[in-house]
Amino acid sequence: MQELELFNTIIKMNPGLTADAVMELYKKMLSKFYSVTNEVKCGIVSTETHEVAAIDVQAVSSDPFNGHTFKALKVSPSKAITEESATCCICGKQMKILTEKHIQTHGLSKKAYMELCRYGKDIKLVARKIVKERRETIKKYQPHLKKASAMSAAPKNNDASGIEAK
Repeated sequence: MQELELFNTIIKMNPGLTADAVMELYKKMLSKFYSVTNEVKCGIVSTETHEVAAIDVQAVSSDPFNGHTFKALKVSPSKAITEESATCCICGKQMKILTEKHIQTHGLSKKAYMELCRYGKDIKLVARKIVKERRETIKKYQPHLKKASAMSAAPKNNDASGIEAK
C-alpha cells in the first residue's frame, strides 16, 4: 500500500476527524506499516502469519482521547501540578515529571493529554519546584544574560552632542 493510499483511506473511513487527528492517525498507521514490513524483511514473521497490507484503520483509535473523558479523570487537572509533584490525571500516579512515555501508557499523545485535561500550551507537566530549580540553574550558568541586563539598566548619556564627557 502506498503512503498516499493509506492517507486517503484514513480520510475516507473517518470523515469527521480534524486535520490534526488525521495526521496523528496517519503517523501511527505508517509506523505500524513500516514496523511490520521490516519484520517480514528480517524474517521475524512471515507474510502468512502477519498480513502486511491488512492494517485495520479502526484498530488504531480514531478517538483522540482513546476513550478517556474529562469527567472520568481521577485527579482534577487544576490540582495535578503542585510544588512537589506532577500527578497523572488519568491514573493518579505522582511523579516529579509527567513524561510523554507515561502518557503513552494510557494510549494518548502528549498533545491529546493536554487537550483532555484542558491545559494551555504554556503548562509544563513538571513539579513547580523543578521548574524553579531549572530557571535558577540557567541563570547561574548563563552569565552573559546578567551582563546584557546590567548594560541595559546602566544610565545613558543624554548629551545632545553625542560626545561623552571625560
